[in-house]
Amino acid sequence: MLVKEYLSCDAIELAKRIKAGEISPDEAMNCALSRINEVNTSINAIVIDCSDFAKKCLANLNGNEPYYGVPLLIKDLGQPISGIRSTEGSHFFATNIAQFTSDLVTKMISLGFIPIAKTNTPELGLSFVTESVLLGPCRNPYDQNRTSGGSSGGSAAAIATGIAPVATASDGGGSIRIPAACCGLFGFKPTTSLTPTGPLTNELWSGLAVNFVLTRSLGDSEALFNQLVDHSRVRLHQSNKRTLH
Repeated sequence: MLVKEYLSCDAIELAKRIKAGEISPDEAMNCALSRINEVNTSINAIVIDCSDFAKKCLANLNGNEPYYGVPLLIKDLGQPISGIRSTEGSHFFATNIAQFTSDLVTKMISLGFIPIAKTNTPELGLSFVTESVLLGPCRNPYDQNRTSGGSSGGSAAAIATGIAPVATASDGGGSIRIPAACCGLFGFKPTTSLTPTGPLTNELWSGLAVNFVLTRSLGDSEALFNQLVDHSRVRLHQSNKRTLH
């Protein structure tokens, strides 16, 4: 598969092509890495390479996962990967090596995604623009004089340029929705507690923040919401609504 073809695929389409044998997972990852080399110098969306970890993940998958071999990007904030730097966009954590993997990343891997890199974020996620002193500014791929938004700005800019079809993100006060708007993507904030937030906590920011993804297609966002949501929590929310009424 040429990089040009890769850029036209959302996660669902790429997974179909991999399962059909039209492209191998290694080829898909090479397309993603090639795209990083093409665009990242100008936008600074990718800040940590995880390609060795991705290869290990791929070796442990069985090939029957729904998104087997599809490249994935991970926000470098609150979504650690064991053995990989986790800076939170802060000098304080600049050399921090994660001791565990977040539940969201674990779930994404179980679906067949392979995390190839981590994305830029403002320091501790406390800004609507992605411009930390440690990692530098992430620029909007459509106009490098403008912001990609925050705090999931690196994920948004990377998806908009086609590095991968999906990137993880998080949202407390707009950190998925603002970058999605800035970069022309699909991104929304799920109801609190429906998506994975562990292993350290059941709720982020005392329930104000949630984990989810940014994508280029509505189909991907809908499908991944259905894959990531804790359906027992959905039933609890519905029950609570009936009780309140």
